[in-house]
Amino acid sequence: MNDEQFLTHSRGTFSTLRWAPLVAAAALPFTFAHGRIPTALLVGAIPIAAAWLASLLLAWRTRNPPWSALGFVALIFGSRLVGVQSSEVPVSQAIQWLCFVIILAGIPLLFFRARLFHFARLDESDVT
Repeated sequence: MNDEQFLTHSRGTFSTLRWAPLVAAAALPFTFAHGRIPTALLVGAIPIAAAWLASLLLAWRTRNPPWSALGFVALIFGSRLVGVQSSEVPVSQAIQWLCFVIILAGIPLLFFRARLFHFARLDESDVT
């Protein structure tokens, strides 16, 4: 993937993650079949969402796609670390946790779009 393709892909990913919290918030009421997730899972979602967003911003800023893989690792291993993939956690609560992670990671992109778009160097028209 050349720089121009990566920039186009990154802008699309930015836009998708920017509006994903609204979709996750709309889906959230349907995930309470087994009640609210435990507080430990909710607190564990915060650093995982931050790591995911930070890795994406770093990948976009440096134009280095392997940084986004770190976000994937944070999601997968973070969910195991906090216990979302445990057999004791129902699927509806696991989806609820994922909705919270998406909301937490996407809200900064929704509210601070211009600043983060500029920080990630996605507003540059010329590709160096």
